[in-house]
Amino acid sequence: MAARLRLSVVVVSHGRPRALARCLRAILQMYCGRFEVIVVADEDGLAAARSVAGGDTFELLHQEKPNI
Repeated sequence: MAARLRLSVVVVSHGRPRALARCLRAILQMYCGRFEVIVVADEDGLAAARSVAGGDTFELLHQEKPNI
């Protein structure tokens, strides 16, 4: 049996925690099989990501510089 495609969604944010939380809630409403969400953000953004229902499944990476 062939392996199923796994989707990775990477969201980068800096200085916009409310917009980030809104984006992450929308991503969680999608249904496309197995996928992971990787969030790269400043501390306020990571706190917002943790506050999203279902956000305990996100991979969180801290980045303080406003740069990808």
